[in-house]
Amino acid sequence: MEKLIKVLVLLFLSAFIVSASAMAVTTAGTDLQDFFNSNAWGLDADDDQMENRGGWILTTASGASHMVFYHGVPDGNEFGIYSMADKQEATVFGSDDTPIAKATVSFDAGDVIVVQYWNAGGLLIDVDNYRFSGQEFGFWIGDGANKYYSDAARNDVNKNDIFGEEEDIAFLVYNADPGSYVFAGDLDGDKNFFDIVTQAESIKPVHTPLPSSIVLLGTAILGLVSVNRRK
Repeated sequence: MEKLIKVLVLLFLSAFIVSASAMAVTTAGTDLQDFFNSNAWGLDADDDQMENRGGWILTTASGASHMVFYHGVPDGNEFGIYSMADKQEATVFGSDDTPIAKATVSFDAGDVIVVQYWNAGGLLIDVDNYRFSGQEFGFWIGDGANKYYSDAARNDVNKNDIFGEEEDIAFLVYNADPGSYVFAGDLDGDKNFFDIVTQAESIKPVHTPLPSSIVLLGTAILGLVSVNRRK
């Protein structure tokens, strides 16, 4: 029995290792890594990737997420959020926003997203309101012709009419520090993930359930351990 439990535990752990290694996407070129180094973020473009979870929420219901647009090539790229409950979208940074532009995103009563824009001097310069369903959101990027989402299942980057393949990942996510995340986007399919770089604070990923096969395996292990103890 003990040998069987050990084997199952090893299988359980190997399932996590395989799923974790599958998360990493090899970035092409060194642009993104050089950018991380120049900003002293201490991030490795390949090894420090997070899992692309479907949804995000604010850390507090009444709080706001502070977002910074760091880099965009070519000019005209856009960055925004979309409702996980419906198809509404809100533009956080438009084609006329420059790098280092700052915005705060918050939820108002009545399913409304409020986006406030601040200049380098800390003065409020503009406010936009968007209709929005729920308070769980994902991220999107666009260049005027194409738009891609943080949920790869909504993307067909390589235009083969199959959505959600690894080739369709348009975002890489990094945890810069607790509560702060860096989003690196790829709009042209070259996988350098340097077409757009933004940072968002005061958000957290929504818990994603484990694959059912892993859950069942874990349950089986716990059951066997329980039976063995009773014996």
